[in-house]
Amino acid sequence: MPIPSQVVKCYKYIDSQQKKFIEELRELVKIPNISSNSSARNHVDSAIKWLQARLVRTGFAVELKNTHYKTNIPPVILATLGNDRRKKTLLYYCHLDVFKVQSDKWGADPFVLREEKNGRLYGRGTAKMKGPLLCFLHAVDTYQALGINLPINIKIICESMNECKSLGIAEMLQSLRTGFLTNIDCMLMTDGQWTGNTYACILYGCRGVCYFNLTIEGLIEDLDSGEYGGIVQEPLQDLIYIVNHLVDKSGTLVIPGLDKDMAQVTPDEEKIYSQLKLNIDEYRKDSGIRKFSHDTSLSQSLMHAWRYPSFNLHYVNTVPPCECPVNLKIPKTAQARFSIRIVPDQTPEKVCRLICDHLNNVLKLRNSPNRARLRMEDSLRPWIADYRHWNYEAAKLASRQVYKDPANLVREGNSYRALLEFQQIMPKTNILLLPLVSGEANIHKDEECITLRCYMEGTKLIANYFYNLSISQ
Repeated sequence: MPIPSQVVKCYKYIDSQQKKFIEELRELVKIPNISSNSSARNHVDSAIKWLQARLVRTGFAVELKNTHYKTNIPPVILATLGNDRRKKTLLYYCHLDVFKVQSDKWGADPFVLREEKNGRLYGRGTAKMKGPLLCFLHAVDTYQALGINLPINIKIICESMNECKSLGIAEMLQSLRTGFLTNIDCMLMTDGQWTGNTYACILYGCRGVCYFNLTIEGLIEDLDSGEYGGIVQEPLQDLIYIVNHLVDKSGTLVIPGLDKDMAQVTPDEEKIYSQLKLNIDEYRKDSGIRKFSHDTSLSQSLMHAWRYPSFNLHYVNTVPPCECPVNLKIPKTAQARFSIRIVPDQTPEKVCRLICDHLNNVLKLRNSPNRARLRMEDSLRPWIADYRHWNYEAAKLASRQVYKDPANLVREGNSYRALLEFQQIMPKTNILLLPLVSGEANIHKDEECITLRCYMEGTKLIANYFYNLSISQ
């Protein structure tokens, strides 16, 4: 399909604005709006005011709406552009806040945009998600600057607590359910990143997660191992024994009944994996992993990372924590923190119940007098989208026309809390997850960056996507 003439005009205009676009990113990156830092609240407010003014200049009707979750939660930005009933209405979710930094691990000030000869723009928030947000706004600007009628209506919800578990967003969305969130045809999020650095990706699924604290206790006090070693059932040994009975030698979960609700791999899904343009050795090298635990084909390795359940052990210690270099005591209590990544159609509630039953059975077989306490601290449901929906088809065509290659259809092992909240409120609305940054973006890490290619081509991608949305059905 040839690229429409008005979209080609958008491409040329975007190329001519590179310097201006970089300067605007520089202006936004310099605001250190770290939401997890209470002393940075003034910076969080500054970023909100900056975006509010920017949206008003672009022609959006803007409202700052406070959440009733807690009084110290920053307001959410609601913005609307266009109200033509003949056009589709796109809801765009984004966030302004950024992840915390350790400045001494950066090559320079993380809140001063740094351009390097390698084609990367460094700075906290460049990839997640000030850069992608500006790509979206620059696409809107492009239509307006060229005098081309924007082919869709747009609504925006922008929060500033994404890096703090999106506190307040659920209550906010509930309050908007019968007002702002009505008459939405589809939704876009520009979160996430490509798998690899070369080929664009479109996300259609994410694993969920259940996060647990496991405590084994039974002794009244810590005991001297010289006196009592060999005649007491030790909580720490029980803990290690239990953890070892959660997975087999390859790390695969062995909890009875866990795979019963797992959606089976379909022939269509196998085809998607077989068409992925990725090199397994490059993927392993970029991950910093010497050898995958399931060292088979690329498809199987990615399925284990994206669409099969997995176990991760995060922490093991005693109570009180062992801090001295030599400790020969038998601790009275042992603790572990671990998570289970879950997949469609598993639910956190049932997974928690299965794990509790399994742990109790393992401890019973061990004939231990100690007690096990398992507490699920947090959980997120898995997510899957209809990648055949016209919303996804519009993005696929745009990606193919911008990058001259079909995008990889991928899943992710991580979860997106805000996405799940939107899905809960708008279950019939298709949500497109369209990453604009490559795998080298270092999201949530030191030296976060967006490549100049991703920044400029990402703007073209959004401009093209707007047009494709207007004609898709």
